[in-house]
Amino acid sequence: MSKFSKFLEKRFKTKQDSMGIPSIIVVEGVDQHLVQSIDRNIMKSVMVKFLMDKVALTDEIAVNEAESYIDSKYKEYMNFVMSL
Repeated sequence: MSKFSKFLEKRFKTKQDSMGIPSIIVVEGVDQHLVQSIDRNIMKSVMVKFLMDKVALTDEIAVNEAESYIDSKYKEYMNFVMSL
């Protein structure tokens, strides 16, 4: 996990849904679900903007870091579901 992923983890907390599956990420006070691709795209755009504004990353690096973070969280979710 990169240092930016750890930074994103602190800023965008992961929550469990009503069934105990870690499928929710809180983005600007709103629960976004990893299950829905539109929510993942919203998460990515908010994270990219955050990384560019607050951390002063370039657009390309911010996009790569946000995609990497969301992909890792989606894989964690899929692994959890597949192990049920």
